[in-house]
Amino acid sequence: MSQRLSHARTSHQHSWNLAFQPVILSQGSPEQVQDLGERAKKLAIIGAYAQTELGHGSEVSRLETTATYLPETEEFEIHSPTLTSTKWWVGGLAKTATHAVVQAQLILPGGKSKGPHLFIVQLRSLGKLSMRYTDGLNLRQYQRIIPYERVLHWVI
Repeated sequence: MSQRLSHARTSHQHSWNLAFQPVILSQGSPEQVQDLGERAKKLAIIGAYAQTELGHGSEVSRLETTATYLPETEEFEIHSPTLTSTKWWVGGLAKTATHAVVQAQLILPGGKSKGPHLFIVQLRSLGKLSMRYTDGLNLRQYQRIIPYERVLHWVI
């Protein structure tokens, strides 16, 4: 591979996974690092980081997006209930990202809030990349169920 092509591929990889891959590598379980970290490194998945919300910028203590733990299925319901909870300034989301690290308020059974946590949400099919989100997802007023294995920094 030519030096120019190699540099272009490295630069492209770096720009798409700039805020995604480092979060996986630093806060993921060993299994997540091995699986998602390696796939991101090889560009088999392309990640985005979704923290900032329209209503309050990057002030994580005021996040409106919630991740409610469902103990009966060991899943999380990710929910952005309002226009102001729309994730904003998410690089790579519109056209290329297959996954996102989503910052959300963790809610345990009984409504107990555990503060902001990171969750891995698949946005698109891993087949042929397209402009379409899976299940019509956009990061405004959405709900999505994700498995327990997709929470970063184990807390439960």
